[in-house]
Amino acid sequence: MMPTTEHTHDPVDRARTEILSRAFEKARTHLDEALSEASRRAEAFNLLGVIDEVRGNASSARTNWRIALLLDPAYAPARENLDRSMLGDGHRHAPSLG
Repeated sequence: MMPTTEHTHDPVDRARTEILSRAFEKARTHLDEALSEASRRAEAFNLLGVIDEVRGNASSARTNWRIALLLDPAYAPARENLDRSMLGDGHRHAPSLG
């Protein structure tokens, strides 16, 4: 069960919750906060990629997933999202939120 935005202090967790609610602007605000606190969070870049993909910006999504993998080469959600997008499966499978 995902935490509600009121019960978590981690901006990445709050962003995940907002993405699930399709509140993408709120999610992006939380991700900006997360990156201002710690700019090397692979999970934040993964979620930025998810938002970009949902909004139809595949190129920007792939860039964010690549950044996530540069920060943490073992971060599986970014790898899954990038691989899925490169195979053209973006609309058949839901993105991984990590």
